[in-house]
Amino acid sequence: IACYFWQPQWWRQTVAAATTSAVSVQQFKQMGEYCAEIPEASVRLHCYEGIGNVTAQDANFKADGARTLCNALPNDGARLLCLSLAANHLGIDVNVEMGVATCEGLTGAAETYCLRHARNQLNIANRVELPYSI
Repeated sequence: IACYFWQPQWWRQTVAAATTSAVSVQQFKQMGEYCAEIPEASVRLHCYEGIGNVTAQDANFKADGARTLCNALPNDGARLLCLSLAANHLGIDVNVEMGVATCEGLTGAAETYCLRHARNQLNIANRVELPYSI
């Protein structure tokens, strides 16, 4: 399962090595499409989380940039996983307010899920059920 989590980092590094710019929305969309091809949902979840794990740097450590990149993913569950992991990184690497801002626009259980990641109350080691299917 760890291989699926780290696979997006390899994709991202491969794309970045081949270009002179940050990974684009289109490239995030492509990574999401690659993850969507994984047949087993419990494994696919780790792939989408892996995309979220590499989002902060391509978003220039900004919440709005993270939302833009994660919104390129193929479904609500994928987008929420990406946003939540990005919020976790931004909450730790920048500040909690930046992590919380990453969750802007979400409502209900999705917002709660993301905010708990932003505040490092949930993370890949401390899980609860995802409020969407993937």
